[in-house]
Amino acid sequence: MDTKLIAYLVTISILSAIIYANSFNVAWSDEDFCYDQVGDGQHCFEAIQKCKNQQRHDDIAESPCYRS
Repeated sequence: MDTKLIAYLVTISILSAIIYANSFNVAWSDEDFCYDQVGDGQHCFEAIQKCKNQQRHDDIAESPCYRS
């Protein structure tokens, strides 16, 4: 095979693998920790510590942080 063709196919394969792997990271990195506010409000964060800090300083928070 031609060297350019092989390089092209390898590049496409690597890019496809990276895109495929990142699709799982995006799905799993959603905001996991939430707390509810009075009414229908809900605030979510990626880190439990950030959620707890925000919830502690929120005057209308009505629940502790939980995993969504």
